[in-house]
Amino acid sequence: EAVVSTQSTGGYWVAHSDDDEPPPGAHFLKDDLSHIPLLNNNAYGLVLPDTTIAEGKIIYHDKLADVVVMRKVWFHDAENHVIKLAADTDYCIALSNSNNAKDQDLHLKKCKKNKTDQWTYDASTQQIKLKANTKRCIVKASKGNKKVKAQLKACSSSGGTTDQWGIKKPTSNAKKQISNAGQIPWKWDNKYCMAAKAEPKTKDINIIFKKYAGNNKDKWHYNTKHYTINNNKYPSIVMRVSGDVKAGTAIKTAAKKYDSKDQWVFDSTNFLIKLKSNTKFCMTKAKQGTTEGVNIVLGECGKGSTKEKWGIEETFTMKSASITDIKIMNPTHDAWKMKFGSSQFEPIRIKYKLGSNVYYLYYIFAAPSGTTSAKCKASVTCGHMEKWFYINGSKSDKTKGKDGKAIGVAKREWIKFPLKVSFTKSKKGKYTIRLDCNKCSS
Repeated sequence: EAVVSTQSTGGYWVAHSDDDEPPPGAHFLKDDLSHIPLLNNNAYGLVLPDTTIAEGKIIYHDKLADVVVMRKVWFHDAENHVIKLAADTDYCIALSNSNNAKDQDLHLKKCKKNKTDQWTYDASTQQIKLKANTKRCIVKASKGNKKVKAQLKACSSSGGTTDQWGIKKPTSNAKKQISNAGQIPWKWDNKYCMAAKAEPKTKDINIIFKKYAGNNKDKWHYNTKHYTINNNKYPSIVMRVSGDVKAGTAIKTAAKKYDSKDQWVFDSTNFLIKLKSNTKFCMTKAKQGTTEGVNIVLGECGKGSTKEKWGIEETFTMKSASITDIKIMNPTHDAWKMKFGSSQFEPIRIKYKLGSNVYYLYYIFAAPSGTTSAKCKASVTCGHMEKWFYINGSKSDKTKGKDGKAIGVAKREWIKFPLKVSFTKSKKGKYTIRLDCNKCSS
């Protein structure tokens, strides 16, 4: 019997080690920490109440952790249809009674591999069903984000908020990071993208950084069912980690396998593309800068600065928006200089409000001391000039930078915004700045 998928082979519901590679379908309950999360809220899942491993301990629905906590980690013995505690695989999730009556608590018990502790996973509804009576499911006792018992209850007809388990599928995130045409643009400058080095109709072709040309090498799409990034012209070809999962391993073309090395998830908040089997790793350029032909490799997420950011430049509209609190960020304007990376800037700052959304937007019009405008424009660490941006994670923080601490250069999210800025510089080095805005106010 197929436990995990509709195929004739069993597999893990959740990974027990880095080497476990589940078959198609197994991704429903797999994450890099080996949790069994509630589908409605992946921050919660099945856990033991404390670290004591003993017969009869009640199984709960409770908050999960961002690190491995042994009382919250499980793996599935596909051959015997039991869900084992990873900390002690002699113990399994089981019924508290010998019958399969509904509304009974679930306990931790020594594995018996019989009708009291054998389970199947219905991939169509994402429910964990009792093998001996598939009308009974593992269900959290009540609604809400809180610690409650896990119980055996009647399965809802097609799965509900209390009896569906698994990883939320990233159905929409990729839309902010892959264009309708199939480009995966570099967030710092959308003229560039990641693409195949050669026509991607075979395996082992490097994925590289280049200017977007709109050909077969440049166009890809995201398969939300299998988490793969497939080529538009050759959909059986995907982007895959070519070796060990570690920093520096090249991303290359490969035939799709739906395993731990070719499945990806999109973090559209931070504009990262993460390896699904180990979300500590992201797609990144091997080198900083705008040199074409640089390989795309695995890197540790959060350490690649602008090298690891992929996404479509956002568009802000002037229609129905208000522009207030206009400042030049220096002490003479009752403000402060802004430090991005190792350089100090004095950008224009405005308060942009559209409905309930508030952003503080910035515009760098002058290069920092020690460099020129031309050099700054060409440098990723200095940044674009004469272009609007907001600060990721601090979009509505009017005090950002006041403490003098450096703000990561990759935190600047460059946007398309039609508010034109003109300025002149006097012989004494003073600027006169004008915003083309009839409705702006200070």
